[in-house]
Amino acid sequence: MTNLSQCSECLKKGSPVSTAPTYPCVLCGELRCDIHAVWVPAHVIQKYTDAAEAVKANLSSSPEKGWLVFCGRPSHIPRGMPMWYGKEKRGGKIVEEVLAHEKTEGFEVFPMWEVGLVEEGFEKRWEPDHYELSCELAPVMKLTLQLHQRQGSSEPFIESFHSMVFDTLAKKKDTLFPASKKDLLIGLGRMATLKEILSFICSRCIVGACLNRLSPFYESKTFSRILKNPEKLSTK
Repeated sequence: MTNLSQCSECLKKGSPVSTAPTYPCVLCGELRCDIHAVWVPAHVIQKYTDAAEAVKANLSSSPEKGWLVFCGRPSHIPRGMPMWYGKEKRGGKIVEEVLAHEKTEGFEVFPMWEVGLVEEGFEKRWEPDHYELSCELAPVMKLTLQLHQRQGSSEPFIESFHSMVFDTLAKKKDTLFPASKKDLLIGLGRMATLKEILSFICSRCIVGACLNRLSPFYESKTFSRILKNPEKLSTK
């Protein structure tokens, strides 16, 4: 629903008080103006998939004239779905389902891929060999894939995976929650498949709206808390 209160992002930047319409984030309710909101067509979540159902369950408000509005804070940037942003929605990312042979080998399990950009209101589509996984943790996924390709599902892999991903990257990336080696062994065992490993990473990702999510967040109370108050990520 349109709101005439001030955009929270404008207030942070000290912008002059404006009477321009603002819109609540569908996840947390924080207000954004046209320029600072992230816009996603509401129809993209009308799918019969577990990931789409999870996104719909997380929404706290209705679409705004056919658009889902997101505040754009780290855990509230939508993934696995197209988005528009900026003045008159002249910027954005083109995200679509692609054919299996157009995906990076090893990532076939992910349906939604970034296939181009919107710049100054014009779509710029890439060649298939430049498609990118639409994922907040794409660099983590790529590192995991490389480790798995070198070491396979083995105890040395678990050691490397824990050290490089959960003992190092999780400390630097707010949206990735840590996991102990014991957590990995309980969750994966010593001979997990690549899909199970990627799903485990998803279970530690706090992003609130993602159509590429392979597994729910591991702790529902923490997820609900940060969904409503993403600023609490700093105290994860």
